[in-house]
Amino acid sequence: MILGVDIGSMTISAVRLNDIKEITGTFYEVHHGQIGKCLEQMASQLDIENRLDIALTSEFTDIQTALIRASSYPDKEFDHILHVGAEKFYLVIKDAAGRYESSRTNTSCAAGTGSFLDQQVKRLEIQSIEEFCKLAESNSNTVPDIASRCSVFAKTDLIHAQQEGHSPAAICDGLCRGLAKNITDTLFHDSARNGEILFTGGVSKNQVVAAYISEMLQSQLIVHQYSHLFGALGTGLLALEGSGKDHDRKTIEDLIKNFSHDTEERKYYYQALKLSLSQYPDFSKTMSWDHKSAIRGSEKKIEVEMFEDPGRENPASIYIGFDIGSTSTKALISTADNLPLIGYYTYTSGKPIEAVYSIMEALEKFMEKHAWYPAILGAGTTGSGRKLIGKILNADIVLDEITAHARAAIHLNKDIDTIIEIGGQDAKFTVLRDGEVVFSQMNAVCAAGTGSFIEEQALKLDVSLAAYANRVEGQKAPLTSDRCTVFMERDINNFINEGYSVDELLAAVLYSVRDNYLKKVAMEGMIGKKVCFQGATAKNKALVAAFEQKLGREIFVSRFCHLTGAYGINLVMQEEKIRKSQFRGLQLYHTRIPVRTEICEICNNHCKLTIAHINDEEVAYGFLCGRDYKTPKYVAREKAGFRLLTERKKSFDTRIENIRGSKIKIGIPTALHMFEEIPFWRVFFQEIGVELITSNTDKSLLKAGKHLAGAEFCAPIESMYGHVKALTEKVDYIFLPVYIETRDRSAARERNYCYYTQFSPSIVSQIGDEKLQERFIVPEMDFSQSPKIYKTALYRSL
Repeated sequence: MILGVDIGSMTISAVRLNDIKEITGTFYEVHHGQIGKCLEQMASQLDIENRLDIALTSEFTDIQTALIRASSYPDKEFDHILHVGAEKFYLVIKDAAGRYESSRTNTSCAAGTGSFLDQQVKRLEIQSIEEFCKLAESNSNTVPDIASRCSVFAKTDLIHAQQEGHSPAAICDGLCRGLAKNITDTLFHDSARNGEILFTGGVSKNQVVAAYISEMLQSQLIVHQYSHLFGALGTGLLALEGSGKDHDRKTIEDLIKNFSHDTEERKYYYQALKLSLSQYPDFSKTMSWDHKSAIRGSEKKIEVEMFEDPGRENPASIYIGFDIGSTSTKALISTADNLPLIGYYTYTSGKPIEAVYSIMEALEKFMEKHAWYPAILGAGTTGSGRKLIGKILNADIVLDEITAHARAAIHLNKDIDTIIEIGGQDAKFTVLRDGEVVFSQMNAVCAAGTGSFIEEQALKLDVSLAAYANRVEGQKAPLTSDRCTVFMERDINNFINEGYSVDELLAAVLYSVRDNYLKKVAMEGMIGKKVCFQGATAKNKALVAAFEQKLGREIFVSRFCHLTGAYGINLVMQEEKIRKSQFRGLQLYHTRIPVRTEICEICNNHCKLTIAHINDEEVAYGFLCGRDYKTPKYVAREKAGFRLLTERKKSFDTRIENIRGSKIKIGIPTALHMFEEIPFWRVFFQEIGVELITSNTDKSLLKAGKHLAGAEFCAPIESMYGHVKALTEKVDYIFLPVYIETRDRSAARERNYCYYTQFSPSIVSQIGDEKLQERFIVPEMDFSQSPKIYKTALYRSL
């Protein structure tokens, strides 16, 4: 008799087998980080004797091998196994003999996993995942689209769905459908979709998810009685059969002792948070109060800060800058010479128009109270909602947020060369030289490392954002995940059970945000000497200390750090000498704008769009990608002030005349090093009267190249194979010059190619039979030599 045990990130599963492979007992429970206690519960429930041999998946075999073995229990074989667990999902493909052939898995993101669903269950205040499944099954109404790409964005969608009147059952159904689509798009985008697929893992017990996957794949999903236990079952079967790794015999006492942390000393990865190099502003000295909005559909709190008393300054004219972000909406009122007077901050909550109207209402009430009626020289917008609000307000200037934040940073400190900006749902990294933006990069569609991430963890630990910084100052911290809220929740549960304090875990969250930002958003090698931290998260002194500690330099934080986008707008309006504003006026907030909502179906983000009808034009807000409402396709967000490849293409766009009478067609693959040289060779072959054909970029070429390569190359090399193969059917010859370099990597060299690139013409030209190989023209080009040498090599090869 043997006990197969699989300890996952969220659950413990166990299967007890007798000597003839019959299941005599099972166990499946969520451990909440208390693995030792959960194992004790397992021992009691299964009445395990201490002499019973135990096979643990992580020590005895890998999970995929265990799944393959369990998939034939008791006697049926499946070619495909779809496993969806708490943090991972993957597709395992077996060969004709029933052995492992290949697999695909999700990325380091919890979207599409069981933990993603568990977190939404908590948000919806549903008692259990079982109740969630029952609700989803009972839905008979329209299913709302819920973002399945990120837990934080899903939270926003849940709020929208509730506001739109969708029932809890419909929302649960929408989450299941979003989860299913994420799984199928990730694992089955170019795989066979027919036949039977064995569905395993905890999520396999969710019949709604299984039904959606089956519908999307047009395949039958088979769910075994013990599908959620297959990791433990496979391990137990392999142990009985004498397969798997050699391992020391373990008893239940050994296992419980190994996973109990009661006597362990707490370990810290990060040193205490303390600001030592930077001068930090005292935000408490700024006079502030809250304004309660009366705007219908908003009724929200507006935080108002007065930096200078307008009654004392009595400015006759002002600028108004609005920054409409995905999470928060800000505004700054400044004088004609840009002295900041009043700042406004409120949550956008998916209603950018109401958020801006609330600020306009608050400003008008302030003016009435103080009998102050200055002329408005200009009003401008920035942020993700800048176009929508810009149209509504008839703004004098609509500016991208990177330029706006950079302009404010330079005004506040002329030496700034690096901007760290962390907002509610996005983060940006900007590099400046002589006051100009030379590089900027934004986070992907993931909220890890943003303000919402911090807010989520503070909420879980029952700590207000206002108290956050003071509680973590001077605290050490353990190492936690820097990926997403789902994985962070797992780590927090584990560390609480190991005795770490709430303050230490709050500090760990800040280190996680910092490390995520530096790994995934910033380019550490480009960080300069004078760093500016902007965004509302810069008001968390401890987070600034975390960056100071890592970078080892002063971090500049302005008292206007949360309003710099709006401030930048005002500075640009002053520079452009805007004096006669087209702004419709503060009274505009009394006017209702026709607004409707729409869901973008182009990608899995399922963005909830707010569309306003203004002057016979429709303007939309809410895109997570970089497209506008008139562009019917996904557009990647621009990471710099301009699109480098687009500008390069314009520069090298040569008008080539058709070669008349050419009897020969030569092809060049649009891949690797040849991609950037095509404009040059296009002109060259035109001059000698030969027609040049280039390959088209196509995702299928990579797939074809993998089969042709016959070896484990990187994707660019495999793609080169595909491009070359596509050209063989269109041209007489294929031109593949070789660039062999010495080991010298001096700065004097124009190029530095990797070894695979240098030898790619030699290996790629070996595809096909001898007749095909004779059609390759492979001159050896070395531009470091005299022109006579490489011209001769080119002439002879042709």
